[in-house]
Amino acid sequence: MKKFILEFVLAYIYMILRPVIDLITLPFVFIKYGKKGFKYFDDIGYHGDIDSAGRNRTLWNVLFVQKNGFKFKKDTPKTISRILGINGWLNRLTLLGWFVYYLLWVIDVPNWRKGGHCFQSMKGKDFTSYGWEDLEGKITLRK
Repeated sequence: MKKFILEFVLAYIYMILRPVIDLITLPFVFIKYGKKGFKYFDDIGYHGDIDSAGRNRTLWNVLFVQKNGFKFKKDTPKTISRILGINGWLNRLTLLGWFVYYLLWVIDVPNWRKGGHCFQSMKGKDFTSYGWEDLEGKITLRK
Protein backbone atom coordinates (compact mmCIF):
# COMPACT_ATOMS: atom_id res chain seq x y z
CA MET A 1 0.00 0.00 0.00
CA LYS A 2 2.87 2.39 0.79
CA LYS A 3 4.37 1.77 -2.66
CA PHE A 4 1.04 2.56 -4.32
CA ILE A 5 0.66 5.82 -2.39
CA LEU A 6 4.24 6.85 -3.20
CA GLU A 7 3.81 6.09 -6.91
CA PHE A 8 0.45 7.89 -6.96
CA VAL A 9 1.89 11.01 -5.31
CA LEU A 10 4.97 11.04 -7.57
CA ALA A 11 2.84 10.62 -10.69
CA TYR A 12 0.69 13.61 -9.78
CA ILE A 13 3.70 15.74 -8.82
CA TYR A 14 5.11 14.99 -12.28
CA MET A 15 1.79 15.88 -13.94
CA ILE A 16 1.77 19.21 -12.10
CA LEU A 17 5.41 19.93 -13.00
CA ARG A 18 5.18 18.76 -16.62
CA PRO A 19 3.87 22.08 -18.05
CA VAL A 20 6.60 23.95 -16.16
CA ILE A 21 9.23 21.57 -17.52
CA ASP A 22 7.84 22.03 -21.06
CA LEU A 23 8.02 25.82 -20.73
CA ILE A 24 11.62 25.61 -19.58
CA THR A 25 12.39 23.24 -22.48
CA LEU A 26 10.77 25.51 -25.09
CA PRO A 27 13.64 27.98 -25.71
CA PHE A 28 16.24 25.20 -25.81
CA VAL A 29 14.23 23.30 -28.43
CA PHE A 30 13.88 26.33 -30.70
CA ILE A 31 17.56 27.25 -30.28
CA LYS A 32 18.58 23.73 -31.28
CA TYR A 33 15.95 22.92 -33.96
CA GLY A 34 14.69 26.30 -35.17
CA LYS A 35 11.31 26.06 -36.92
CA LYS A 36 11.44 22.27 -36.65
CA GLY A 37 10.85 22.77 -32.92
CA PHE A 38 7.11 22.91 -33.61
CA LYS A 39 7.25 19.24 -34.66
CA TYR A 40 8.96 18.44 -31.34
CA PHE A 41 6.00 19.74 -29.35
CA ASP A 42 3.46 18.27 -31.77
CA ASP A 43 4.99 14.88 -31.01
CA ILE A 44 4.68 15.53 -27.27
CA GLY A 45 0.99 16.37 -27.74
CA TYR A 46 0.35 13.24 -29.80
CA HIS A 47 1.95 10.94 -27.25
CA GLY A 48 0.22 12.79 -24.39
CA ASP A 49 -3.09 12.13 -26.14
CA ILE A 50 -2.33 8.42 -26.40
CA ASP A 51 -1.25 8.38 -22.74
CA SER A 52 -4.49 10.09 -21.67
CA ALA A 53 -6.58 7.67 -23.75
CA GLY A 54 -5.07 4.75 -21.81
CA ARG A 55 -4.68 6.33 -18.38
CA ASN A 56 -8.18 7.83 -18.25
CA ARG A 57 -9.89 5.03 -20.17
CA THR A 58 -12.58 4.41 -17.56
CA LEU A 59 -13.63 8.06 -17.56
CA TRP A 60 -13.63 8.31 -21.37
CA ASN A 61 -15.58 5.04 -21.72
CA VAL A 62 -18.27 6.29 -19.32
CA LEU A 63 -18.50 9.80 -20.81
CA PHE A 64 -18.06 9.17 -24.54
CA VAL A 65 -18.86 5.55 -25.45
CA GLN A 66 -22.11 3.59 -25.27
CA LYS A 67 -22.02 0.20 -23.55
CA ASN A 68 -21.79 -1.70 -26.85
CA GLY A 69 -19.16 0.61 -28.37
CA PHE A 70 -15.45 0.19 -29.07
CA LYS A 71 -13.76 0.86 -25.73
CA PHE A 72 -10.66 2.76 -24.72
CA LYS A 73 -8.08 0.20 -23.58
CA LYS A 74 -5.00 0.33 -21.38
CA ASP A 75 -2.12 -0.53 -23.69
CA THR A 76 -3.59 0.24 -27.09
CA PRO A 77 -1.71 3.05 -28.86
CA LYS A 78 -4.74 4.99 -30.03
CA THR A 79 -5.60 8.65 -29.60
CA ILE A 80 -8.84 9.88 -28.09
CA SER A 81 -9.83 11.21 -31.52
CA ARG A 82 -9.30 7.81 -33.10
CA ILE A 83 -11.58 6.03 -30.61
CA LEU A 84 -14.18 8.76 -31.07
CA GLY A 85 -13.88 8.29 -34.84
CA ILE A 86 -14.37 4.53 -34.61
CA ASN A 87 -17.39 4.92 -32.34
CA GLY A 88 -18.79 7.68 -34.52
CA TRP A 89 -18.49 5.31 -37.47
CA LEU A 90 -20.28 2.64 -35.43
CA ASN A 91 -22.84 5.22 -34.20
CA ARG A 92 -22.02 4.29 -30.61
CA LEU A 93 -21.14 7.62 -29.00
CA THR A 94 -23.01 9.16 -26.08
CA LEU A 95 -24.42 12.66 -26.39
CA LEU A 96 -21.24 14.10 -24.83
CA GLY A 97 -19.16 11.91 -27.16
CA TRP A 98 -20.95 13.38 -30.19
CA PHE A 99 -20.42 16.88 -28.81
CA VAL A 100 -16.65 16.34 -28.52
CA TYR A 101 -16.61 14.61 -31.93
CA TYR A 102 -18.19 17.62 -33.65
CA LEU A 103 -16.22 20.13 -31.58
CA LEU A 104 -13.01 18.54 -32.89
CA TRP A 105 -14.49 18.63 -36.39
CA VAL A 106 -15.08 22.40 -36.10
CA ILE A 107 -11.61 23.08 -34.67
CA ASP A 108 -9.71 21.08 -37.32
CA VAL A 109 -10.44 23.29 -40.36
CA PRO A 110 -8.20 21.42 -42.90
CA ASN A 111 -10.28 18.25 -42.41
CA TRP A 112 -13.74 19.83 -42.71
CA ARG A 113 -14.35 18.35 -46.16
CA LYS A 114 -12.50 15.11 -45.49
CA GLY A 115 -14.90 13.69 -42.90
CA GLY A 116 -13.66 15.64 -39.90
CA HIS A 117 -10.86 15.30 -37.39
CA CYS A 118 -11.95 12.05 -35.75
CA PHE A 119 -12.61 10.32 -39.06
CA GLN A 120 -9.17 11.32 -40.34
CA SER A 121 -7.60 10.15 -37.04
CA MET A 122 -9.30 6.81 -37.52
CA LYS A 123 -7.58 6.50 -40.91
CA GLY A 124 -4.17 7.56 -39.51
CA LYS A 125 -0.71 6.48 -40.55
CA ASP A 126 -0.83 3.46 -38.23
CA PHE A 127 -4.16 2.36 -39.72
CA THR A 128 -3.02 -1.11 -40.70
CA SER A 129 -1.02 -1.87 -37.59
CA TYR A 130 -3.56 -0.63 -35.02
CA GLY A 131 -6.74 -0.42 -37.04
CA TRP A 132 -9.70 -2.52 -37.88
CA GLU A 133 -8.39 -5.85 -36.59
CA ASP A 134 -9.04 -4.54 -33.05
CA LEU A 135 -12.73 -4.23 -33.80
CA GLU A 136 -13.21 -8.00 -33.52
CA GLY A 137 -15.56 -8.28 -36.48
CA LYS A 138 -17.83 -5.45 -35.32
CA ILE A 139 -17.33 -3.41 -38.48
CA THR A 140 -16.22 -3.68 -42.06
CA LEU A 141 -14.46 -0.91 -43.95
CA ARG A 142 -16.68 1.00 -46.34
CA LYS A 143 -15.33 1.41 -49.84
